[in-house]
Amino acid sequence: MPDSFIHADVGPDGHRQRLDSDEVTVGPIKVQRQRVIATNLDRLATGVNPDGSDFSLQTHGAEERAVQRQRSFATSTGRLTLTVAGNIRALFRNPAGSDRTAYLAHIASFSSATGFATFLLNPTTGLPSAVRPRLNSVVNSTNTSAIEFFSDTSATTPLSGGTDTGLVFGLPPNARTKLDFPPLVFPPGFALGINVPFAGAADATMSFYWWEV
Repeated sequence: MPDSFIHADVGPDGHRQRLDSDEVTVGPIKVQRQRVIATNLDRLATGVNPDGSDFSLQTHGAEERAVQRQRSFATSTGRLTLTVAGNIRALFRNPAGSDRTAYLAHIASFSSATGFATFLLNPTTGLPSAVRPRLNSVVNSTNTSAIEFFSDTSATTPLSGGTDTGLVFGLPPNARTKLDFPPLVFPPGFALGINVPFAGAADATMSFYWWEV
């Protein structure tokens, strides 16, 4: 029986790939055979935040290709402040007239108080109104995002309606949090709403990272 093993290597396009290898004996000679069984494996990008702290970000092969095509984007709610109990609201929307599909893969946040974000698909009530800019990862690129992004606060009206996805994202007090997941795919006409209720005064921000094809 041949000896079989799996290892990682770098393919000709510079992306990592997983190889399935085995050795067979042909007369007195051992021959190693290889075949590619997976490409564009996830990578772990690391760096330093502006305040000097370290960060890490799990990236996908498709995401790296989107950066090369200048189709990778980021946005943020900005700093949102509640002086009394209320809600922080954000809406990530691929409009119906879009000709692109968006792949949302990372959400990062900071909050001064404890909160729990709920994720709603195509919410209908309490939609935020403040438009936020979107930044291309290649900062001098002229490519713009198809995504519309809104955020605001409300002391009385939470973001609601649509479909509850069942996802909950905890925001601990005075701490950064980061959510990396297999990309959530948004065809034209679909939106993700996030509502974070707070029991009292709070400052919070959320950042979103995605790519488009």
